[in-house]
Amino acid sequence: MSGGAHFVTLTAVTSAVILLKALVPTLQTFNGAFLLIPVLVIAWVSGWRMAVIAIVAVTAAFFFSSPSSEIDRYLSSAFFAAECGIVVYLLHRRGWKDAQTIIQHDKTDRNKDEFMATLSHELRNHLSPLSMVASLLHQRATKANDPTLTRAAEMVGRQTRVLTRLVEDMLDLTRIGRGMIDLERTVFDARTCVQNALEVCGPMAEDKSIQVTLDISPEPVAVNGDETRICQVFTNILNNAVKYNHDRNGRIEAVLRPVPQDNEVEFRVTDNGIGIEPDQQPNVFDMFYSSSTRRQRFAGLGVGLTLVKRMVELHQGRVWVESEGKDKGTTVFVRLPLASTADLTPPPTPLAPVAGPSKSVLLVDDDCDSASALTTLLHMSGHTVEHVTTGAAALASAATPEVYLLDIGLTDMNGYDLCRRLKASHPAALFIAMTGHVRPQDQERARQAGFDAHLPKPVDFDRLQTLLNGVST
Repeated sequence: MSGGAHFVTLTAVTSAVILLKALVPTLQTFNGAFLLIPVLVIAWVSGWRMAVIAIVAVTAAFFFSSPSSEIDRYLSSAFFAAECGIVVYLLHRRGWKDAQTIIQHDKTDRNKDEFMATLSHELRNHLSPLSMVASLLHQRATKANDPTLTRAAEMVGRQTRVLTRLVEDMLDLTRIGRGMIDLERTVFDARTCVQNALEVCGPMAEDKSIQVTLDISPEPVAVNGDETRICQVFTNILNNAVKYNHDRNGRIEAVLRPVPQDNEVEFRVTDNGIGIEPDQQPNVFDMFYSSSTRRQRFAGLGVGLTLVKRMVELHQGRVWVESEGKDKGTTVFVRLPLASTADLTPPPTPLAPVAGPSKSVLLVDDDCDSASALTTLLHMSGHTVEHVTTGAAALASAATPEVYLLDIGLTDMNGYDLCRRLKASHPAALFIAMTGHVRPQDQERARQAGFDAHLPKPVDFDRLQTLLNGVST
């Protein structure tokens, strides 16, 4: 109900009470009791705030409408106290309901977080064997010098990475919505993010025969932010440009330039793809949004640009799109605050897997498909591997490996407890967690359990090789 309606209701009820009391002689001796009527009506119709106003209004009306006896004044005081009690009760009841609503919403949010975490874990578990098989096929194809098998392995690996990125995007959107995402800010060169995006999206562009050109500043472009997140933003934008473009004659231009006059950095991606209808352009950053053209011709959940917008806003930036319409291409603009190149953080020295001594490994994983592929890869890399499927079997094993690769979600016990028990008797071994649980609290829990490294599934085999060869990451 609007404020005007509240006022009209209050005035009408109060006037009706005064008029009724004045017209009916027998009611003139019940001034105090009569005060209760408008308050109850107002409280019922308009809530406790207007009930308080009603108390003031009808009490004033009582004193000014007719003379009162001393007894009547006592009665009025008593009923006034009763009215105050009613209003306090209404206030308490309303506050209790609000508190219950807040608690229920918080519980719903927690349940949603747990659901997303569980869904992520399950999807990552099933993506892990696919990733391992892709790596295995690629190694075999390289040794056999078989280009057909190489392309097939690269395609499987690329699609697995796309699915993994989709899972990560959904988790990130949940974290942002809950205010649970932390930015690891440094001053970095944004040109590395463009190169990273091209490395991820380039193979898909090649498959569609889309020409991608880069126009990148020859000088460092400094941005103060979370480098991983900005790389994610650039990758999502370039991925959309490839995905929603034409095969064979598609063209994409990615531009990264400082805009000193605005103290900003501009990343711009222009394509000649399907375009966006003018009336749908304001909605492209909405969650799960997909235009009619995109729904008809392309699959997708519609979360990529939503994540882009929220990530950019977390960095105090802005993002927008421009398109002349259907089949006339699209340009996506990202503007981020420009930082000083004097504050640039030196880039880390890239660490590639290097040949190292053979390691003895105990692999504990109840997913036999994933474990089988990983065991084969480790054998091909010169390591010796024993595989068991339960925590009890790992504890009963007579092996004294140099490395323990432990899945967290085992059937008989969780990997955290297993790590604690194994580390008590094998303190010098290297303990590596392999899990689909990738939230910051999951990584902290792994650290507290004694793990030396935390590898999210699907496991990056190059990073695993680096860890096994004793190179810190």
